[in-house]
Amino acid sequence: MYCPRYEHFARLNEDGTVSRCGHMIDAPRFQTYEDMESSEWAKQLKRTEECPRECVRCQTTELASGTSIRIDSIRRDKLLETFRKDYLIIGGVLDNVCNSACQFCYEGLSTTIGSLKKNVIKLENVSAFKSLPQDRIIELDING
Repeated sequence: MYCPRYEHFARLNEDGTVSRCGHMIDAPRFQTYEDMESSEWAKQLKRTEECPRECVRCQTTELASGTSIRIDSIRRDKLLETFRKDYLIIGGVLDNVCNSACQFCYEGLSTTIGSLKKNVIKLENVSAFKSLPQDRIIELDING
C-alpha cells in the first residue's frame, strides 16, 4: 500500500526515539533516524502492497469515510515533490515544557502534570532534531 509518509515523514517521540508516522499503531521506535531508515522494517514498509498492521487507523478511516491521512499525504506529495524529490516532514515533540494540565495528557508531555504528580520528567529532543537531515526538512509538525 503506497503512502508517501513511508519515505517523507519522521516523528520525534516523547522518549527521544524516532519513528515513521504518528498515526501508526505500535510502530517500532528507533534510536536514530539512520537506524530507522536502514531497518528491515522500513525497507519492508516501502515495498509492501498490502496495508501494514501499523497503518490500521488509515485503513479504517478510508473504509468509513473514503479519506485518511494517507490519502491527504498522497495529494500533498504530488505538489511537494515538484519542490524537492527527497523532502522530509518532521512531526512530534521537541520538549515537554508546558504550563497546562490538559485532561487527556500525561507527565511525559507536560511538566505541569509532572509537577502535580511529583514526577517531573524533563524531555529535550532538540539534539535528536538536529541529527536529522536538515537540508531535506521542509515542514515541522510539532505537537505541544
